[in-house]
Amino acid sequence: MTDSRIAAAMLAAPRASWRTVGRVLGISERTVVRRAAPLFGDGTLRATAGHTHRSHALHCPAPRLSCPPTSS
Repeated sequence: MTDSRIAAAMLAAPRASWRTVGRVLGISERTVVRRAAPLFGDGTLRATAGHTHRSHALHCPAPRLSCPPTSS
């Protein structure tokens, strides 16, 4: 349950800090890092950078976070 809440928070606000995610979810920053690291490690969550229309105009990449569908 905590992992899915962390993933949902990060998908909603991909630029949020670990501290902010923890504060919003009511858990410690350390717990967020400890639980999120394996999600990135096994590919459940992936961080990428790409240009959106707005970020392209500013010449800086915008972060993207994806959560690929799981196979049953």
